[in-house]
Amino acid sequence: MLGSKMTIFSLKTATRIAIPVLALAALFLAAGCGSENETAEIKPDYPEGWETYTYQQIRIVHPPQHPHQEQFHSIAQGYANALARNCRFLSIPVPFDTLVVYYYTGPSQGWEMTGEKFPFVDSADVIHFWTPGWLGISLMEYLIPKWLPKKPQYRFLQHGLTTLFDYSPHNYNELTWRYYNDTLFVPLLDLATDTTDYRDDINRERPQTAEAASFVDFLVYNWGIQGLNFMWRAEARFDWASEGIFGIKVDSMETLWLTFVEKSVKGELPVSNPAVSDTTKPND
Repeated sequence: MLGSKMTIFSLKTATRIAIPVLALAALFLAAGCGSENETAEIKPDYPEGWETYTYQQIRIVHPPQHPHQEQFHSIAQGYANALARNCRFLSIPVPFDTLVVYYYTGPSQGWEMTGEKFPFVDSADVIHFWTPGWLGISLMEYLIPKWLPKKPQYRFLQHGLTTLFDYSPHNYNELTWRYYNDTLFVPLLDLATDTTDYRDDINRERPQTAEAASFVDFLVYNWGIQGLNFMWRAEARFDWASEGIFGIKVDSMETLWLTFVEKSVKGELPVSNPAVSDTTKPND
């Protein structure tokens, strides 16, 4: 519930701090999962010698003797349940395609084989993942083009949506409120017009992504997924879009957002959107 100890989408800090794989699986795991279908086979289109673990439509591709191999069943269950919840939030059907996850042993192997510093989704819709990190970020990156193929003009909306669904234990409204009462707060208009990526600068990324997640939470709480959809597709300047779509000047929008944040932190917000309240916790 939006006023509870952990608000609806208070899920990630951009530090990408790892938690044990068993804890990640527990965060994703939901009761009443379907029957399993496990395999351990070599696929010719996968890296030579790699094996696969399949549960429902989730296929984890991994090097042999992976240190997390004993947890692959729980991890795959987590992916399946999070996939269903994320699609319900986005109001899209769960894709029928097999979700393929290349699960590397760690950052060194991930970097050596992909040239990327962080987990990502490639052009073939394959998720490349390694710890430390949150599994939910790349999963939402996989789903966003199936919801809206267009990239948003306001980059912070995409950062916010992926952050909101990383399934970490962080409360982004609490973090935003903390930054607002400190010197780290980024005003809404600055946040919306900033096109840089601060993943290599954790001190700058933390407020940027936390506030972005909080603002997306605020938008969907008040106007549903369609409100986010309208802002995502907007072509005008952010201040014009805010007034044109919602009839609210950007300064007033920031005030409403911060009022929402404060009430959320104090536990004073009722849950008004069933689609939102249903994604409070992956375990529900």
